[in-house]
Amino acid sequence: MNLSQKQDFINQWHIFTRIVGYIRPYSRQLILGILASVVTGIFGFSPAIMLKYLFDLIIPTGKLEYLYSFCVLIVGIYLIKGFTQYAQSYLMDRVGQHVIFDIRSQVFDHLLSLSLGYYQKRKSGELISMIISDVSLMELAVSRVMGQLVLKSFALFPPLIAVFYISWKLAFLALIGLPVLLYPIVKFAQRLRRVSTKGQEQMANLTSTMSESFYGMQVIKAYNMEDFKRKRFGVFNREYYKELLKAARVNALSTPLMELIGALSAAIIFAFGLRMVIYGTLSQGNLLAFLASLFIMYNPVKVLSKLNYDIQRALAGAERVFSVLDSTNPIREKPDPVMLEHVTGKISFEGVSFEYNEGEPVLQQINLDIMPGETLALVGVSGVGKSTMVSLIPRFYDPTDGKITIDGLDLRVLSLTSLRDNIGMVTQETILFNDTIYNNITYGRSDFNSEQIEKACRAAYSYDFIQEMPNGLETVIGERGTSLSGGQRQRLAITRALLKNPPILILDEATSSLDAESEALIQKALNTLIRNRTTIIIAHRLSTVRNASRIAVMHHGQIVELGTHEELFNRSGAYRNLYDLQFLNSHS
Repeated sequence: MNLSQKQDFINQWHIFTRIVGYIRPYSRQLILGILASVVTGIFGFSPAIMLKYLFDLIIPTGKLEYLYSFCVLIVGIYLIKGFTQYAQSYLMDRVGQHVIFDIRSQVFDHLLSLSLGYYQKRKSGELISMIISDVSLMELAVSRVMGQLVLKSFALFPPLIAVFYISWKLAFLALIGLPVLLYPIVKFAQRLRRVSTKGQEQMANLTSTMSESFYGMQVIKAYNMEDFKRKRFGVFNREYYKELLKAARVNALSTPLMELIGALSAAIIFAFGLRMVIYGTLSQGNLLAFLASLFIMYNPVKVLSKLNYDIQRALAGAERVFSVLDSTNPIREKPDPVMLEHVTGKISFEGVSFEYNEGEPVLQQINLDIMPGETLALVGVSGVGKSTMVSLIPRFYDPTDGKITIDGLDLRVLSLTSLRDNIGMVTQETILFNDTIYNNITYGRSDFNSEQIEKACRAAYSYDFIQEMPNGLETVIGERGTSLSGGQRQRLAITRALLKNPPILILDEATSSLDAESEALIQKALNTLIRNRTTIIIAHRLSTVRNASRIAVMHHGQIVELGTHEELFNRSGAYRNLYDLQFLNSHS
């Protein structure tokens, strides 16, 4: 065994022990299933031994009552075997389903706990494929494979003991072919593992392509990109098809090869056994019992070798699942976090720098105090770090250097829940869910009364269009709110923020890409929303931030100007250049 094979074996053993850890809480059901497997194995083997007595004792005596008793006994044995086999199958499936339920729940819970940075590096389709496809492969291993593994293993031992008891010479002869049998099984296992891993990667690509296509269907059709998407899907689909064919080829080859080896072994054993009967060293009944025991052994061996295919696919899936579970969140809460209460809303950036990738600074030495109740506007061309800067406030990321405080408390000592409870966000891309309007605007809270909801809807100018909906607040708005216009979606987002009533508010391009009428309504709603709150507004259109308390102009991750609109306009610096450029473009 070379170094890579040893490492592969260690990795497989590590994965196996982790899966066993999930099984341990259900050990009682597992033990009952194993006991049922033992009984099933014993009773499944009994007819082979009874052949010896049929041919050596019952047939020579010619007594029919013995024959009738023999037949009744056979029926009784299979009744007991059928019951224990049912119990074994049900108990093993139950353990498997429990384990997969726990794993799937843990994976989803863990994904929810990871930082936004993790999702920026992984495709959503890949994660969906992992939760559905990879965990389902583990389900196959834990429920079906584990059940068959236990059942067939215990079905193998009684006939194995019997063949040694009947004739140890023939038994050793039968075992000579075992190393020859094991070699292709090991080789097939290695090949199947590699093919299964590649197959799951191609499945992730397929899922990602479908997810992107369904999400961006409007753009695809607008740009006549159906053929492009069709070809792209076809490439990934064909690659997945090729990997499945490779796995099928390996799996299909394993069965006839093993049968050929088994047939050669059986021919040799039969020849030697018949020779022993002719020379009188073995009775006919013992030879028949020996051959019947070998035949009974063949089925478990065949099933176990076939299970290898499922085991290798499951291990490939488990590797990907556990790689997600092993991912850590760099945004960690202190063991005894401080609860953020009675917030006045003062936010301070003290020497804050940030990098997504090492050596590529996005923010550089930001020093800024935002006073309680103040409205600060962040302006600048795209890519200067505005959205990154506000993403640090709810701790979606932590600064690479420096610190951010709210009311003098470092964000890293605060409870994440209490921090985010005190911050409201309205973004350019409104996030809505395939649910009712009511559930979208209350989102996770049930402590609002009808008066509060109506007040928030009126303040956000969403009340009128909600009343026009078929079922009012109970209208389901479709995935991502596709049944609503852009302005309606944005007003629902503002309604949600008003209901939350946070002391700190972040508006990230909340009025961009809207028509004049929608923008006017939303601007009125925003004026209501920002009243008496510490507000940070990101805007490209400078006309929307003229009334801000202060405006911070950003360039290359730094604040290069800070002041009111009048101060910055009269300074004829970076802000004036941005303003004049937008003014010229709007009149060109």
